Amino acid sequence: MPHDFVFWLNYLPKTDQLMKCIVNAINTHEEFGYGNVDTIFDEWNYTAGGWKYESREGTQTSFLKTKGLPGAAFTPSMLASILDSELDAACYMGNLKWRYSQTDFYIRNEIV
Repeated sequence: MPHDFVFWLNYLPKTDQLMKCIVNAINTHEEFGYGNVDTIFDEWNYTAGGWKYESREGTQTSFLKTKGLPGAAFTPSMLASILDSELDAACYMGNLKWRYSQTDFYIRNEIV
């Protein structure tokens, strides 16, 4: 059965790390014969620790940074980078309460 799209998610603390993830994913899709399907970065956001926490305090500190100035600076930088990428769609996951009610979408050079 042919595929219509390929998607993945990632949370990292630096824009350049997420952009490398996008480039690597697109290159991998092309390498394995999926260069003609839509490429969707299904879920992204800033995390100070990249989801590698050893304590409850580390998790809380990362969430505070995500909701604070580091996350606020990261988000528009990432959006600008995504607009220059070869992605077909991307979804910003902005709700730290783990309810899927605050997701913003990027679809083919437009932020919706």
